[in-house]
Amino acid sequence: MSGLVPGRRLSSRDLALFPMAAGKWLECAHLDGESVLTSRALLRVQVGIYLVTDAQDRILWLGQALRSQGTAGRMREHLRHPSRLQSFRTVRILALDDFTPPECINSIEGKAADLLRLRGTLGPRRWPTADRWPELAI
Repeated sequence: MSGLVPGRRLSSRDLALFPMAAGKWLECAHLDGESVLTSRALLRVQVGIYLVTDAQDRILWLGQALRSQGTAGRMREHLRHPSRLQSFRTVRILALDDFTPPECINSIEGKAADLLRLRGTLGPRRWPTADRWPELAI
């Protein structure tokens, strides 16, 4: 797994909580889990929060896409790293409104990390603070 510290297995509780992080900015939650290599949701979502798991459904990554290439471009960047290409299997995506302000996206990512209890569990990974989440997302 070189460089990646897998977290715990993704639970049904996690899947129920994950969309709550998006608050009023949620457009659609793609929670079924699609292959990181063939996901149609990755191609459609320009602005969003994504959650990646490995073959054992252990959480590997929580991130955001706010780039001109959208979530597909962000995943391509990840998969350039051999350890991620080898480990990343499934992606779930919170599609956000395309006009979601960057500070809201940061707060939503931080809130997702809190709801999923990820802080301190995936090695050195860090997430933005969710301190302003109530005023930015609800």
